[in-house]
Amino acid sequence: MRALATLMVGVILTAIATALVYRNAEQDARTEIKRELEVAADRMEILLGGLELTAQIVAAEVRRTGDLSDLSTAFEIIRASFPDFRTVITIDPMGIVRADMRRDAPAVGLNVSDRGYFQVQLDAASSAQHIAEPVVSRVDGRLTFPVSAPIRDAFGRLVGVVVSSVDAGYFQAAHDARDDWGGPEVFLLNPGQGVVVAFGAAEIPKPRLTEIERLYDRLVGADALPTESAVWDETRSVLAASALPTRDLALVKAVSRASVQAAAWKAAAGPALVVLLLTLVATAMVQTSARQAQRARDRAETMDVLRERLTLAAEAGRIGIWEYEPATNRLVWNERMFEIYGLPATSEPISYETWERRVHPNDLQETLGSLQGGVAGTGVYDAQFRIIRPDGGVRHVKARAARIPAGGAGETRLIGVNQDVTRQVEAERSLKRAVQEAVEANAAKSNFLASMSHNLRTPLNAVLGYGELLALDPNHQLTDRETGYARNIVQAGRDLLDLVNDILDLMLLEADRVTVHPERVDVAALAGDCVAQILPICEPRRIAVEDRASDAEPVLLDTDRRRFKQILLNLLSNAVRYNIDGGRITVSLDRTADGFVRIAVEDTGVGIPEPDRERVFDMFERLQADPQIAKEGVGIGLTISKLLAERLGGRIGFSSTVGVGSLFWVDLPPDGPPAAKASGLSAAAEPAGAGAPTDAA
Repeated sequence: MRALATLMVGVILTAIATALVYRNAEQDARTEIKRELEVAADRMEILLGGLELTAQIVAAEVRRTGDLSDLSTAFEIIRASFPDFRTVITIDPMGIVRADMRRDAPAVGLNVSDRGYFQVQLDAASSAQHIAEPVVSRVDGRLTFPVSAPIRDAFGRLVGVVVSSVDAGYFQAAHDARDDWGGPEVFLLNPGQGVVVAFGAAEIPKPRLTEIERLYDRLVGADALPTESAVWDETRSVLAASALPTRDLALVKAVSRASVQAAAWKAAAGPALVVLLLTLVATAMVQTSARQAQRARDRAETMDVLRERLTLAAEAGRIGIWEYEPATNRLVWNERMFEIYGLPATSEPISYETWERRVHPNDLQETLGSLQGGVAGTGVYDAQFRIIRPDGGVRHVKARAARIPAGGAGETRLIGVNQDVTRQVEAERSLKRAVQEAVEANAAKSNFLASMSHNLRTPLNAVLGYGELLALDPNHQLTDRETGYARNIVQAGRDLLDLVNDILDLMLLEADRVTVHPERVDVAALAGDCVAQILPICEPRRIAVEDRASDAEPVLLDTDRRRFKQILLNLLSNAVRYNIDGGRITVSLDRTADGFVRIAVEDTGVGIPEPDRERVFDMFERLQADPQIAKEGVGIGLTISKLLAERLGGRIGFSSTVGVGSLFWVDLPPDGPPAAKASGLSAAAEPAGAGAPTDAA
């Protein structure tokens, strides 16, 4: 009986000891899962930091050369510094790949305008890095993980996009870290985007995806051990999560509970239950300390490698690199930083106050605010400020930094870059001054021409009046020859007055001071009036005019009658001027596919050569340089017609064949010109030839 009791006590004690050892082993297994995930998160943090620096190197090279294609120097630096990167490409604003870091540049010329990593940069106003979900490469079909950033010019306009990428399999290490976990699954999460990368699961069922996102907030940053999840596909799993320190991303790992339990039972087996029980607490403490120390060593080694790579890239790209530890208030600079600030180089850390004293007083407050936001993690340190060098010289500096964990718990540091952008700033200022001077010169020109045109009208009207009196002399005191001279004076005066009026119209249009007065206009009737007005100048050259517009069905249009007539008379006058003797002019009326009313003037003249077509609507450009063909006008009629058409909410264009003739057309909207005053060249205008027949230039 006592033996049985002793046996029972031994069995109970053994069971208790075994249970305690099992529980500890299971918790150790769970802690190991989370530790592996934290290592993977650190690797990814470092990788993304390298991708961000790559984008800065490429963007700086593009801004320096203005070329998205010639990046051989930058690519050599990136290949040597970041061998894990798959490729780096640059894309122009139309979505065409212009450069590819790979040796044979297979992606150059591809259209990637439909890719999400490109579209998001078109819609963004900042220079932020974007982490996109993996895409299948169109070059070799491999799954790649792209990170994109915009390239902007001195005025903040987008001139291109740089995309760095690695094979998505780079993160497979987190999945394959432990073979005895029975096929773990690893997910990269973005809180606003959901799952970005998944390994170990060919397809993610909707309930499982919902469960991952639900557990995200509860797991990330928690000090507790991983939490048991709901049943997935009849398999209960253990989840762990680790947030990337400076990114709005996290890794989540799921391991079947059966695998964890098997590992725990294996650890609990053996005859040394009592010894294991007595040393349980000490072992746990030692293991925890060892894991923390190993993780710190791993991070330090990785940061050393990254620092060496950044140093190589900085030396090649003349970029200053610095580190700042808020806890010690010390800065570490590379040689380029000392060169930028005009200070003697030293290998020893310098004080924060040394840098602060060099910042221009007028820029200090804003710069410090941005720096403090970067240290606290509430913002990104991205600033441009002036510095005062010891010799009194003022330089402009562009600075940016990333926040990473430091050695102690909760401690952080900043690693950043400085670039001397003084030349760029001075170039921007020179460009702004040149633009302002050009605007002022144009305004002075417009004012001068308008003033001269007004002042010419008074003497011209006097010349016309006296000339008409001479030509109509009732007493016949002039000979026929002298009467002809008087008529020539009147005609020349009228031509000159028309030119003065054209110049006034042009100046008003350029200054956006033309006011339109819409009314209901019968287009066919207006076309008939214009044709009748040009018939007298057609008869001496035997040019026939076929008015199909007047024969068409009545078309009513809300527009400015006087301005519409001015456009049509200009087109008809040109059709006469550039026609051949005995030629033909055809006027037609139609509607376009988008509902505009089109009136077209076709001639049988000399046509317009291909090289001259781009300059047809330019100011002071005549369609023919031959004075025997274009013997009247100075080349502003078509310019005025184009500006007036656009002011009325319409468009103008042409098609032409040399030796056959030309067809000019004007389209006006049926519902009248825009309500708001348009500026000189409105967005509604089409380029010359748009909507013209298929033989257009």
